[in-house]
Amino acid sequence: MNRLLKRQLKHVYGKEFDINMFDEKMRQLLQRIDEAYEENDKEKRRLDHIIQLNSEELMQAYTTIEEHNISLKDEVYEKNMLLQQYKDAIDATLIVSKTDPKGIITYVNDIFCKLSGYSREELLGHSHSIIRSPDMKAEFFTDMWETIQQKKIWHGIIKNRAKNGESYYVDATIFPLVSTKGEILEYIAIRHDITARILTEKKLEREHRYSQYLFNEQENIVLIIDEHKGVLNANRNFLEIQGYTSLDDYKKRHHCVCELFVEKEGYLHPKTSRHWTREVLEHPEKQHKAIMTNKNGEDRIYTVRVKQINFDENDLIIASFTDISELELARKLAEDSEKAKTQFMANVSHEIRTPMNGIVGFTKLLLNTKLNTKQRQYVDIIENSTHTLLEIINDVLDFSKIKSGHLVLDLLDINPFIELRNAITIFSSKAREKNISFQVNIDSSIKECIKVDKLRITQILGNLISNAIKFTPEGGVISVDLSHHSMVGDKEVILFSVSDTGIGIPADRIDKIFHSFIQADTSTTRNFGGTGLGLSISASLCDLMGTKLEVESVEGKGSRFFFKLEAEVCDSIKTLAKQVQNPPIFVLRHEKKIFHDVIHQLNNFGVIYRALTFEELISEVDDEDHLVISFNYRQYKPLSTIAKKIILIDDSPEAQELAKKELDIFHISSFEECPSELYNAILEQNLMRHVNVENTNKIQFDLSVLVAEDYETNRILIEEMLQNYGIAADFALNGFEAVEKTLHKTYDIIFMDINMPVMNGVDATRNIRERNIDTPVIALTANALEGDKEYYLSQGMNGYISKPIDIEELYAILEEFAGKKNITDLKTIEEKKQEQQEDKIEQQQEEIIHAIMESKERMHFSVSIMRRLFESFLTSAYTDVEDLVAAAEKNDIALIKIKAHGIRGSAMSLNFTEIGEMCRLLEFGEKIEQKIDYLSLAMELKEKIMDIYNIKNSILAKLAELD
Repeated sequence: MNRLLKRQLKHVYGKEFDINMFDEKMRQLLQRIDEAYEENDKEKRRLDHIIQLNSEELMQAYTTIEEHNISLKDEVYEKNMLLQQYKDAIDATLIVSKTDPKGIITYVNDIFCKLSGYSREELLGHSHSIIRSPDMKAEFFTDMWETIQQKKIWHGIIKNRAKNGESYYVDATIFPLVSTKGEILEYIAIRHDITARILTEKKLEREHRYSQYLFNEQENIVLIIDEHKGVLNANRNFLEIQGYTSLDDYKKRHHCVCELFVEKEGYLHPKTSRHWTREVLEHPEKQHKAIMTNKNGEDRIYTVRVKQINFDENDLIIASFTDISELELARKLAEDSEKAKTQFMANVSHEIRTPMNGIVGFTKLLLNTKLNTKQRQYVDIIENSTHTLLEIINDVLDFSKIKSGHLVLDLLDINPFIELRNAITIFSSKAREKNISFQVNIDSSIKECIKVDKLRITQILGNLISNAIKFTPEGGVISVDLSHHSMVGDKEVILFSVSDTGIGIPADRIDKIFHSFIQADTSTTRNFGGTGLGLSISASLCDLMGTKLEVESVEGKGSRFFFKLEAEVCDSIKTLAKQVQNPPIFVLRHEKKIFHDVIHQLNNFGVIYRALTFEELISEVDDEDHLVISFNYRQYKPLSTIAKKIILIDDSPEAQELAKKELDIFHISSFEECPSELYNAILEQNLMRHVNVENTNKIQFDLSVLVAEDYETNRILIEEMLQNYGIAADFALNGFEAVEKTLHKTYDIIFMDINMPVMNGVDATRNIRERNIDTPVIALTANALEGDKEYYLSQGMNGYISKPIDIEELYAILEEFAGKKNITDLKTIEEKKQEQQEDKIEQQQEEIIHAIMESKERMHFSVSIMRRLFESFLTSAYTDVEDLVAAAEKNDIALIKIKAHGIRGSAMSLNFTEIGEMCRLLEFGEKIEQKIDYLSLAMELKEKIMDIYNIKNSILAKLAELD
């Protein structure tokens, strides 16, 4: 029963109520009521359930609404934050302002204030005219207002003026803000500062205009070219010269500028298999030229330069055409002038050398005959005169080489203390002839191996020293100094200086002294001789070596010529320190300055030495092969018992007398004048001396020889020369006769003169070669200019002999082309006395040539310097040996030793070891205790020197031609 119904019945009928107390109807009624109550409970439970469900849904909906509201609030906050950040970002980067509909400023950001220079207070309440530049026109702003008042967005570039008066540019956009009713509420303007961009654009525009101005105002023709598209741009000069109204006008007629080229050998061609600029680009070192005909019909010559560039990933070519028409004309005139000058020099040389060939040749032959003293003097005068004339010719030819630019440097490794000193001291004999004090000082701090053109340096020094000797009076002083100046990187700067106490140079002539053919005074040539080319050649050689020859001079007191030279330092295994045998060198202590000067030199040369007292040396030395340097002649006797090699540096008379008597002393009497002599003294004391004499046989050639020569004197001369070798030559008077003779007879050698009538030697050689005759042809000519030899060889000749003919050179040619089967040795045992004498002369000649060439290789000198050294030696030795013999006849031992000493120095520099050894014996005496026959030895020395003197012409001529 329903609990509610049951409770109600208990309330009415009591707690003890029982349903059965009722009758059936009552129970049925209660049954229906009970069912009604149950239905009501069920409905209630259903409604409660529904209400509960609805309540939960409402709560969930409420919760969702609350959450959504919260989300909306967050989103609105975030949006506001983003809007604020956008505003901050705009304010931080852009220029922002707002105005009311009338244009009055209501808002400006910080950047606006900073850029304009106005404060916010100064801007608010004003119009933008406060920052308007006067350069902006009123129409500009009228158009702007018409646009924004139509509620349209306006965009443009405005030039403003800041408070300080400076201009700035902005890229501005103005937005009208409109209400829902369509009314303009305000304007907002957003601007970018584009001042830098505008200024850059203006600068670029200005530079572009400037570039175009330069491009068009160029005197050259300038083209911008694409290999495929042709000319992209051309300057105004091109259009005006070629007669085009515009670039388009040119392009309508041509695709390539090469179409304008005039075809001519040696110039750019108009038609090639590839683009014409390729040739120029691939060979930039060459000068490329083109010929183009201008609008007036004139052919103009241009030098063409091109450069390839990459512009915006496009390969373009800039071509520049420089008009050199006038320059080419001037060059051709200069070349014609140079050619005429060269031809003139060749003619002068030829015309002089042709008769000189006879004079020199027959003078030499005459010297080989028996002459009395007076006759020999006359022949010597002729020989010296011809030699002087040849020197003048060589000076002129050297000058011609320098001016034509054909002279090049030949850098070699040399030791200045040996090679340069030898080249300098060779002039000491000439200085002694005038009683001139000749001082030579090579700074010991100079490197022992330098790379220089020794030939040119010695040529310069030779010219300067020769001038100094020439212009310095007797009793004067000449000083030659080589000093270390500085180091430039790995190169040593050496100062070369030649000073004298001669006549000096007038102040008004100093600036002209290095000009060609100029001397200090017009009377100089008459008084002293010379060509006036020496200083000019020396100055030009200095220019060639990258330096400058300078002069300081006081008239009547002397001159100083000097130049600085950068020399590359090289390594050498032949330094003095490495050549010292049995180091150390012992140096005896001395209280005078000269001791410290010697120590300074030894330190500079890196020589191992010990400085000690005389007592220390006597007690400590245990090897007699050590070199000892002493400064007191009194120390010699005890020193000689413990040392074989002694250098005595003492200028006292007693030391000089001692040096004349003692063999082992190397005496330096003038250390103050020539301190660099110590180097050579140490070197000489450490080198072995020997005499090497080779016996040779007289050689004759079994050859058939043809000589083509039109000059009778030369025919006689060469006939005599060939007869000395057992050759009976055939002669032709011109080239035509020479060709004819070769058709009827086979010759082993043909000597061919060049300048002959009817047919010259070159044409004759060509004719001979065209007939397949391969007989060696030797040019026999007085032409001696640069390139002559090469030209003759290129024309089919096999060799070259310059006139005057050198017998040694003639011999070398005969030996080269003869072949072994044509040589017959003739022994000299059964020859007559005269024939023996001739053999001796020939033997001596070969020995001297051999010695000179060995010396040349050893010292790395040029042939020209060796020639001058040889000539200087003979000049001094000729006189000195006569004096030496006279002293021997009088038994004047002191004078014998002085003269022998002078001859020995020069002889050893030329590798004349036998003469040097004989002089050494005369100067110092025999080591063994036997009396020397001074007169016999002096006579033998004279004979050897005279033998050389008698053949000096052929040797000098050969050396001159080999130069």
